[in-house]
Amino acid sequence: MAKRNIEYELNNEKLVIRNASESDAEELIKLIDQIDSETIFLTREPGEFNISVEEEIKLIRKWENSKNDLVLLAEVDGKIVGSCGVHGNTKKRLSHKVDIGISIEKEYWGIGIGKKLLREAINWCGENNIEKACLCVDVENKRAINLYKSLGFVIEGELKNDIKLVDGSYRDAYIMGLFL
Repeated sequence: MAKRNIEYELNNEKLVIRNASESDAEELIKLIDQIDSETIFLTREPGEFNISVEEEIKLIRKWENSKNDLVLLAEVDGKIVGSCGVHGNTKKRLSHKVDIGISIEKEYWGIGIGKKLLREAINWCGENNIEKACLCVDVENKRAINLYKSLGFVIEGELKNDIKLVDGSYRDAYIMGLFL
């Protein structure tokens, strides 16, 4: 897989979009724990991401050696502040598409990091003959929905009561897709 390492100037800071590497495992786990505590729009409750550094290293190795998986990190002045995962399927009937997930540390919302991560993920999909990118998003996550639409994703359906919060309430989710 071709390595990504793209630098941007963002609000007088250096933003780097790059592939995850084994040396990122511990910091990536901490980032996921941090982000899980900052929003209700992800699929986990705070503390549910129970993975060891060794397990994370194994996952990163798997992604590095995969033809249909990619994990990109956003780094601001050397600190990892976001990630974007692109995960495909080896089954022939599903090998033309990938699922995308993205998360950014709250302090860095609204300054273009998510858009840059997603654009790079979409570019990678095009380079790797992926025909469709899919994602699922809470219907109340308007910022994310607007971001996805700005990149060409369309709402393909709605999953009723797809997300159950700890208070027992339910949230619907949109399935969105982008044909490349």
